[in-house]
Amino acid sequence: MSESDEETQARWRANAPKKIVAVKLVIWSNDGNVLLVKPTYKKGWQFPGGGVDLGEAPAAAVVREVREELGLKVEGLALKQVGVAFQSDNDAVLVIYELQPRLPEGSVFTVQEGEIEAYKFFSPEEVPQLISDYYADFWEEYTSG
Repeated sequence: MSESDEETQARWRANAPKKIVAVKLVIWSNDGNVLLVKPTYKKGWQFPGGGVDLGEAPAAAVVREVREELGLKVEGLALKQVGVAFQSDNDAVLVIYELQPRLPEGSVFTVQEGEIEAYKFFSPEEVPQLISDYYADFWEEYTSG
């Protein structure tokens, strides 16, 4: 007796590699600078964002994560997917979005206590030295086009 298509797919899913999926958001200021956050649990600076929950769409995850980390409500605002990065040490795919409306440089955010210790806008030239290496290809392509 042969397997049904459903059984074949279920077996494939059970044996498929499990990747972590995370989302990040590039937020530009009206002055042309980029917002980065400094997590309490990592060295250095990051784009705001975080993990995608089981069954959650990446776009919904970025809305949730930015609200949790910064108190910033981006639901209903224009989010554009602008790239992907790969973090090999965690086998994680990072889907990167851009917030279309730019924010005032003096914006004040309500950071998630115990998770974000600081936030700051940096010039695009400063960003590569501050973010993790796995963003290098994304940032170069994103800012050159």
